[in-house]
Amino acid sequence: MLDRALAWARQGWPVFPCSSTGHPAIKEWQKKATTDEATIRAWDWEDKRVAAVPGLAGCFVIDVDVKNGKDGEASLAKLEAEHGFEAWEFPQQETPSGGRHLFLAGQFRTTVQRALGEGIDTRGGADGSGLGFVFAYEDTPCCAAHDCPAAPASLLAVSEKANPISEDRETPRVELDQPANVERALSYVRNLPSPDEGERNMKVFKTACTLKDLGLSLSKIFEVLEDHPSVTGTPPLCEENEEEFNATVRSAYKNGQRQPGIDAIDEEARNRVAEGYDAGGGNSGAGGVAGGGPDNRAAGRRRLGLWSERKNRPPPEWLVRGLLTKSSLAGLYGPGGSYKSFIALDLAAAIATGQAQWGGRNVTHGPVVFISGEGSVEPRALAIETRGIQITDNFAILDGINLDDTDQLAEAVEDINTAIEQNWGHQEPVLIVVDTLARAAPGQDENSAKDMGRVVASCDGFRKLYGCCVLLVHHTPKGGHDWRGSTAVWNALDTGLAVKRTGLNHASLKVERQKDGAIGQVWKIALEKVETGRERDDEKESSLVISAIEAVAQEERNGEDAEKIAAAARARSMTVNDHRAQCAARILGETAPGYEVSYGALVAQIMVENQGASREAVSEWVRGVVKKGEVQGEHPLAKFVSNIKPLAFQRVSEET
Repeated sequence: MLDRALAWARQGWPVFPCSSTGHPAIKEWQKKATTDEATIRAWDWEDKRVAAVPGLAGCFVIDVDVKNGKDGEASLAKLEAEHGFEAWEFPQQETPSGGRHLFLAGQFRTTVQRALGEGIDTRGGADGSGLGFVFAYEDTPCCAAHDCPAAPASLLAVSEKANPISEDRETPRVELDQPANVERALSYVRNLPSPDEGERNMKVFKTACTLKDLGLSLSKIFEVLEDHPSVTGTPPLCEENEEEFNATVRSAYKNGQRQPGIDAIDEEARNRVAEGYDAGGGNSGAGGVAGGGPDNRAAGRRRLGLWSERKNRPPPEWLVRGLLTKSSLAGLYGPGGSYKSFIALDLAAAIATGQAQWGGRNVTHGPVVFISGEGSVEPRALAIETRGIQITDNFAILDGINLDDTDQLAEAVEDINTAIEQNWGHQEPVLIVVDTLARAAPGQDENSAKDMGRVVASCDGFRKLYGCCVLLVHHTPKGGHDWRGSTAVWNALDTGLAVKRTGLNHASLKVERQKDGAIGQVWKIALEKVETGRERDDEKESSLVISAIEAVAQEERNGEDAEKIAAAARARSMTVNDHRAQCAARILGETAPGYEVSYGALVAQIMVENQGASREAVSEWVRGVVKKGEVQGEHPLAKFVSNIKPLAFQRVSEET
């Protein structure tokens, strides 16, 4: 990395070392980034990455992001059309995630509120609005800093434009620092995630702008941010570089594009909030940009509870008795085409519209947010209304979001909080449905505990903020009936509801997991096709709708009987798996030395000796034990898997 750093420095790009995780390895990198070879050679470059600071060279970088569902290329195309330039005219480097960095001469302030479009960010800003850095992905830079082509003047002007949301950006709309507005600001800050090093300045700027909008003075903003240092980054900018932190916050207050207090609670709204306020912590919900009233803020804090205080705490409340509980994470899962989305929507409609029961079980009512990633909600909801059920505005549809995108999550919370204040009488949602998990986590690996752990954290954020049930609609693997992907999500579920298709327009729903109730209850569900009352392309629109739900009586079994049944199931599973393992082991043994064998040969032989087995199930099993090495030490195949040479893994990957 030293050679790469020197190569960039010799072309006029100030550099400094970063750790392998992307965090600066030196303090005050904004001042110490340099082109001086002696200084660069003195730094420790072992296991380091090279970072360049374009702003110190009089340049900036346009960062085109295409990961996590973002389409920076589309935004870049719009910029090209608006400002009359060709992106390929400028030097650039590709990023590991598939995006690219464009290098341009000129000063461009750090992007605030997506000034250039979704998926577009900038790194530059030596004019005092905050520096940024980019990693040097190539051994030599794409151009010398002094040869970098100038950015179009109209593009540079974008960074200086004030968003004309407020003509008067200096005169406060309300008296600043009123208690109600300070409380809302504190709630907002408490729920903010900590930004990474490369995002600190932008996040601090945006947070300060939001606090200004909520009705805080500059001194109060400093106080709030310094009391919550994690909000300013990791490590905290307010502690690591106080001078830069102060400059960023002051710049936000001076250059923020909206009138101070424009989102504050005025006198009338404050009185409405006070009517439901309980000094002991109970509240119907104050709402606002931050979301949630005092009750939720208290619920979001970790608090030591002595046994004398906790032993009489009531059990979790049911949202749908025996099916869903309040403040929980639930999963409704089944194969494709098993009508699971119809069932989720019908449940949501029952809760939102005040139906007395669903499937013979009592229902608690309240607002519902249906996060739709697969579309078709409107015709399905219209089909429900053909049954004489009037769906009110207590039911809200949120277009699909990425649960791993902090900006999209913040926007979703803001939209929900607006509905709480303006449409739901300060009542918070009791249910949030995510349909489906795969659509809400684009680009994430369902088999990765780390990726899915972040998704669970996002869902828990909704649950803690509103005290609601979050219901994930998910798929099962082909040929299987279990939860697909990492067990990180399944283990986090309070409730697991399995859906199976039992025939044309017929399905069953079974409680497979219930932390606070009985399992095993089954409902038979029938659907029918109805016309929605709308037309599409001169044809009457139609949709399926649930027409009947019948609870099936379950045979009561004592604990001993249940254990016998479970043991028998485990024994059957072990017999089949051991048989497959022995077949695979023999094939691998016959290819000695080296145990190089193709994926196809394993599957074919196992199919021969397991007549009637599902090829999909066998293929999935082989991928698990051979390709991923997911096999227990006592398993008959373990010794063979440990001896497979890398070539065999390569062949398996290619044939897969």
